[in-house]
Amino acid sequence: SLAKMNVHARELRMVKRLLAACDDNVRGKVRPSVECPMHAVLEKCVIHLHAITAQAYTSAKNGKAEMLRLFKNEPTPPLWIPYANTGFELGHMVFSLVGGYVKKHGRKPGVLFMEKHGLITTADSAQGALRLVGKVIRRCRAELGQANSVDRQAVSKKQIEKCKENIGKSLLEITGERKEVSYFTDRTIRQFLAEENPGQMLRCGALTPDELAFVNGAILWLSNGEYETVEAKIRKVLETDQSVPAAFVIRNIGLFIAAEAALVWNIGEKYTLFPSLLLPVFCLMPLFV
Repeated sequence: SLAKMNVHARELRMVKRLLAACDDNVRGKVRPSVECPMHAVLEKCVIHLHAITAQAYTSAKNGKAEMLRLFKNEPTPPLWIPYANTGFELGHMVFSLVGGYVKKHGRKPGVLFMEKHGLITTADSAQGALRLVGKVIRRCRAELGQANSVDRQAVSKKQIEKCKENIGKSLLEITGERKEVSYFTDRTIRQFLAEENPGQMLRCGALTPDELAFVNGAILWLSNGEYETVEAKIRKVLETDQSVPAAFVIRNIGLFIAAEAALVWNIGEKYTLFPSLLLPVFCLMPLFV
């Protein structure tokens, strides 16, 4: 059976079975998501997203308790899904938990919070599933509050260009690859830098699937943008067999992305959202350790 197979072989077998089940004649190098089995046990329409406000709960140590408190007056509360590897393991867990939920409540859950992953809403219609998304996001956002505004720190163009130069030079020296380095700042990043321990906050590692899938791991915190500092921190990361960092936050300056031009905007978008998740999680709930 699939449950007894080696994990790698099992996931490959699942992908082949999913492909064999397709009959929609879609062209191109596409395949069904390995999470199709999980979606299949829910209602007809499923919305699966990684909403920042929901992930403030799914990524928190006491997220389940906070979520249950948030929706305590609902006749059919959301279902909490403990962390599991995507594919067979997650699908099997959801199948079991949904079965238990049906026995208790007489219907399938409309909302599922997936630990360290994201949010699912499901209904008989697309409109119904979308309405649930709005309801959940509004409820979560109301509890998290808003970040305080901070004065824009004076960062000169010369400072920014020097930091970009030092990051690019360090990566070239260490990896032999030349990367374009871009600079980002906005209200959220400035608020993040104004926190008491932003470097400690970044050490928590990846909190979202998007961060794992689209970028090279966690943001690298730098106390300054000097060449010696940048080079030493990159080498330290590589000594622990981690990927070459693509994102750097420099104290009092901002966020820098080092990547091919086609990827810079995508990575920057993910990481400018990242502090939006870190701030409410750290301020309101203890993180996983």
